[in-house]
Amino acid sequence: MVRISCLNATPARPADTNATQKPGFPSLDITIPQQAIRRLSLRYGPIFKLFIGSEPCVVACSPEIAKEFLRTHETAYLDRTRNPAITFITYGSKDFSFAPYGSHWKFMKKIVMSQLLNVTTMDSLLPVMRNEITRFIKCISEHASSGKAVILNGELVKLSNNVITRLLFSRRCSENDGDAEDIRKLTFEITNIMEAFNLSDNIRAFKRLDLQGFGKRVKDIHRRYDALIERIIKDHEDARKQGTQSERKDLLNILLNIAQDASMEIKLTIENIKAFILNIFVAATDNLAILTEWALSELINNPRIMKKAVEEIDHVVGKNRLLQESDIPNLPYLQAITKETLRLHPSAALIP
Repeated sequence: MVRISCLNATPARPADTNATQKPGFPSLDITIPQQAIRRLSLRYGPIFKLFIGSEPCVVACSPEIAKEFLRTHETAYLDRTRNPAITFITYGSKDFSFAPYGSHWKFMKKIVMSQLLNVTTMDSLLPVMRNEITRFIKCISEHASSGKAVILNGELVKLSNNVITRLLFSRRCSENDGDAEDIRKLTFEITNIMEAFNLSDNIRAFKRLDLQGFGKRVKDIHRRYDALIERIIKDHEDARKQGTQSERKDLLNILLNIAQDASMEIKLTIENIKAFILNIFVAATDNLAILTEWALSELINNPRIMKKAVEEIDHVVGKNRLLQESDIPNLPYLQAITKETLRLHPSAALIP
């Protein structure tokens, strides 16, 4: 159930002729919500309120109003919406993405920027990313040479998962590595349940009822994830005790070092580490693969733009090496393609 009320003093006049020719209530196209919301803004103005079930949702559709929310009243809108499933899976919001704004969130942001994702750490892990990308391109090339079809989504998901598992645990996500493959499957389940529509969360009359079995599924997923990540952390800690941790400079080792550093102003617990690793998997696996697939799909459907992108890369990079991160500032057309893909196909659910 969706209800709309206008927050403007006077209704906005539709900006296009199509809006005036369609009488009655405009339907919400939930497959592309950002486009549906734009159509609603043409009729109701740049700010209006939606009711998703019993839950109110204010929509800002202009840069000026977005600035009011995100800058002028920033501290009031910093927290992300958390439902019971997200709270339970993230160990009571002990992660980074859904943690409430406060001392813990500030501490996590500080260590992310200063130790986990700083230039030195990323440079040390760059060979891992390049190696996986080279494997991916070699796979595509071999299929092309033999005239075989490629299931692109599957290969892109494998690429992103391999990169993440190697950066986090120094393990490839493949059929031969049970832990990494299990984490990939769990991440898919977690992403689905975080974004799924739960009647109990959105309609107050059903708040105490688990009509869709979400509670049981969330507990099962959390139990399996906790057992798996506990085993991986134990393996890393055993390697550290044996003096082999220097051979495994991955993000999990960095997090364990921070947890054992007595000089830190806030103690990082094992639950914080588990929840943070979950954030990285959910944010950086399927989302990256889906975004890349959309970009390639749009390019295939627009051969003129594909040709211009190839010409720019050939001019800047040449034909004798692969494109590197250092080339990106010199590829404005490729950057524009990326931004347009994000505009048309946002990588995360606009309305979970």
